[in-house]
Formats: sequence, structure tokens, C-alpha cells
Amino acid sequence: VRISPMITGVLVTIAGFSSSMLMLAFAGELSSLFNGDPQVIGYSTLRIGITFPLYFTFGFMQTFAFQIRGMGRSLLPMVVSVTGISGIRLLWLYTAFAGNRTLETLYIGYPASWITTMLILIVCYVVIVRKLPKEDMCLELRAEG
Repeated sequence: VRISPMITGVLVTIAGFSSSMLMLAFAGELSSLFNGDPQVIGYSTLRIGITFPLYFTFGFMQTFAFQIRGMGRSLLPMVVSVTGISGIRLLWLYTAFAGNRTLETLYIGYPASWITTMLILIVCYVVIVRKLPKEDMCLELRAEG
């Protein structure tokens, strides 16, 4: 219970960051598969450049949501994820983006919502794990070993 999200998080980070960097290296080519207009490719490349390097945080966030669901609490990660991702993006639109109406500011809202939601889910996970009875932890450790 305590170790598995860290192992999964490291694997998700390595896989997510590696694939994101690969896609970032070929952003123009990948964007041109969907649209040949140089202006559209420029916008797409900008978005890829801002969001993809931090996309692994979305996977890391999901790791903690899945861990909490696996401990029998499915409503909490759903509420935190929906509120965190959607709510933070809306807040971002009405604050940061309203003050600086650029695509860069708009795109930064994506990783900002992922990171904030991830941190909230980590706090929820820690609180839930700390409330687990010590006997449950021993049984789970024996089952894993």
C-alpha cells in the first residue's frame, strides 16, 4: 500500500516523460499528420511544447487516484479529479488567462491543473493510509512478499 504507488509513479514518470520527449522531438511532423497549414502546425507545436514535457504528471496523478480507488474509496478520487482538473482550469481561465490572453497562458493551465490535482490526491492518499489499522498493513505486506 505504501510502496506500490511510488514504484508505479516512477514507472509512469519514466514512460510518460520518455514518450512525451519523443513526441516533442517530432511535434511538427506529428502535427502535420492532422493539418498541413503552417499556422495550425505552429499552434499545435506550441501546445505540445508546453503540455507534453509535464504530461507525465497526469499519469502520476492517476496513479494516486487508482490507489485510493483500490482501497475502496471510489467517490473521493472522482470528486477530486473532476473538481481539480475542470475547476482549476476554469479558475485559470478567469484569473491567469483573463489577465494575459495568450495561447501560452491558456496552455499552461493544463499542467497547472494536473499538478494541483496530483498534489491534492497525494494528500488524500497519505491521510487514508495513515488511518489504516496497523494489522491491515502487516497483512498486506505479507501478501505482497
